[in-house]
Amino acid sequence: MKTNHHTTTMEGKKMQESTHTPGPWILSTIEGEEDSLMVGGGDGSDVVADIRTDFDYKYGHQRVTANARIIAAAPDLLAQVKEYRQLLITLAMEGEETSLELEAVDQVIRKAEGEE
Repeated sequence: MKTNHHTTTMEGKKMQESTHTPGPWILSTIEGEEDSLMVGGGDGSDVVADIRTDFDYKYGHQRVTANARIIAAAPDLLAQVKEYRQLLITLAMEGEETSLELEAVDQVIRKAEGEE
Protein backbone atom coordinates (compact mmCIF):
# COMPACT_ATOMS: atom_id res chain seq x y z
CA MET A 1 0.00 0.00 0.00
CA LYS A 2 1.43 3.34 -1.01
CA THR A 3 0.73 6.59 0.79
CA ASN A 4 0.78 10.13 -0.46
CA HIS A 5 0.62 12.56 2.45
CA HIS A 6 2.14 15.96 3.00
CA THR A 7 4.01 17.52 5.88
CA THR A 8 4.83 21.19 6.34
CA THR A 9 8.37 22.53 6.50
CA MET A 10 9.41 25.39 8.77
CA GLU A 11 9.04 27.80 5.85
CA GLY A 12 5.42 26.72 5.33
CA LYS A 13 6.16 24.88 2.10
CA LYS A 14 4.72 21.46 1.45
CA MET A 15 7.07 18.49 1.45
CA GLN A 16 5.62 15.31 0.03
CA GLU A 17 5.98 12.18 2.11
CA SER A 18 7.16 8.95 0.59
CA THR A 19 5.13 7.01 -1.92
CA HIS A 20 7.57 4.09 -1.98
CA THR A 21 6.74 0.54 -0.98
CA PRO A 22 6.36 0.65 2.80
CA GLY A 23 9.05 -0.94 4.92
CA PRO A 24 10.42 -2.80 6.56
CA TRP A 25 12.31 -4.30 3.65
CA ILE A 26 14.32 -7.45 4.02
CA LEU A 27 17.26 -8.90 2.14
CA SER A 28 16.87 -12.48 1.01
CA THR A 29 18.00 -14.88 -1.66
CA ILE A 30 15.82 -15.72 -4.61
CA GLU A 31 14.81 -19.35 -4.57
CA GLY A 32 16.68 -21.30 -7.23
CA GLU A 33 18.97 -18.38 -8.11
CA GLU A 34 22.54 -18.69 -6.84
CA ASP A 35 23.72 -15.30 -8.08
CA SER A 36 20.84 -13.10 -7.02
CA LEU A 37 19.58 -11.27 -3.95
CA MET A 38 16.16 -9.75 -3.45
CA VAL A 39 15.09 -6.75 -1.41
CA GLY A 40 11.42 -6.45 -0.67
CA GLY A 41 8.60 -6.27 1.79
CA GLY A 42 8.82 -8.58 4.77
CA ASP A 43 5.83 -10.59 3.63
CA GLY A 44 7.41 -11.23 0.22
CA SER A 45 4.64 -9.43 -1.66
CA ASP A 46 6.68 -6.57 -3.08
CA VAL A 47 10.07 -7.03 -4.73
CA VAL A 48 11.81 -3.68 -4.60
CA ALA A 49 15.17 -4.74 -6.03
CA ASP A 50 16.54 -7.84 -7.72
CA ILE A 51 20.30 -7.63 -7.31
CA ARG A 52 22.63 -9.77 -9.40
CA THR A 53 25.74 -10.80 -7.50
CA ASP A 54 27.68 -12.42 -10.33
CA PHE A 55 28.61 -9.31 -12.33
CA ASP A 56 30.90 -7.35 -10.01
CA TYR A 57 34.24 -8.99 -10.76
CA LYS A 58 36.28 -6.05 -9.47
CA TYR A 59 34.83 -5.95 -5.93
CA GLY A 60 33.08 -9.27 -5.64
CA HIS A 61 30.06 -10.58 -3.85
CA GLN A 62 30.91 -8.78 -0.60
CA ARG A 63 30.38 -5.28 -2.06
CA VAL A 64 27.21 -6.26 -3.88
CA THR A 65 25.80 -7.76 -0.68
CA ALA A 66 26.74 -4.61 1.27
CA ASN A 67 24.93 -2.49 -1.32
CA ALA A 68 21.87 -4.74 -1.04
CA ARG A 69 21.86 -4.30 2.77
CA ILE A 70 21.85 -0.50 2.34
CA ILE A 71 18.94 -0.75 -0.09
CA ALA A 72 17.03 -2.97 2.37
CA ALA A 73 17.62 -0.42 5.16
CA ALA A 74 16.41 2.56 3.07
CA PRO A 75 12.85 2.87 4.50
CA ASP A 76 14.16 2.67 8.07
CA LEU A 77 16.89 5.22 7.33
CA LEU A 78 14.40 7.62 5.75
CA ALA A 79 12.07 7.28 8.73
CA GLN A 80 14.93 8.08 11.11
CA VAL A 81 15.95 11.13 9.06
CA LYS A 82 12.36 12.37 9.23
CA GLU A 83 12.33 11.89 13.02
CA TYR A 84 15.62 13.79 13.25
CA ARG A 85 14.02 16.55 11.18
CA GLN A 86 11.20 16.87 13.69
CA LEU A 87 13.76 17.12 16.51
CA LEU A 88 15.54 19.91 14.62
CA ILE A 89 12.24 21.77 14.23
CA THR A 90 11.57 21.44 17.96
CA LEU A 91 15.04 22.70 18.78
CA ALA A 92 14.59 25.65 16.40
CA MET A 93 11.30 26.57 18.08
CA GLU A 94 13.17 26.56 21.39
CA GLY A 95 15.69 29.05 20.01
CA GLU A 96 18.48 26.75 18.85
CA GLU A 97 20.16 27.46 15.51
CA THR A 98 19.41 24.45 13.32
CA SER A 99 19.00 26.00 9.87
CA LEU A 100 22.08 24.38 8.33
CA GLU A 101 21.23 20.95 9.69
CA LEU A 102 17.58 21.30 8.67
CA GLU A 103 18.59 22.35 5.16
CA ALA A 104 20.84 19.28 4.86
CA VAL A 105 18.14 16.95 6.21
CA ASP A 106 15.52 18.41 3.86
CA GLN A 107 17.90 17.90 0.93
CA VAL A 108 18.35 14.22 1.86
CA ILE A 109 14.58 13.75 2.17
CA ARG A 110 13.96 15.43 -1.19
CA LYS A 111 16.59 13.20 -2.81
CA ALA A 112 15.06 10.06 -1.31
CA GLU A 113 11.59 11.09 -2.43
CA GLY A 114 12.63 12.01 -5.97
CA GLU A 115 12.12 15.73 -5.62
CA GLU A 116 15.73 16.64 -6.36
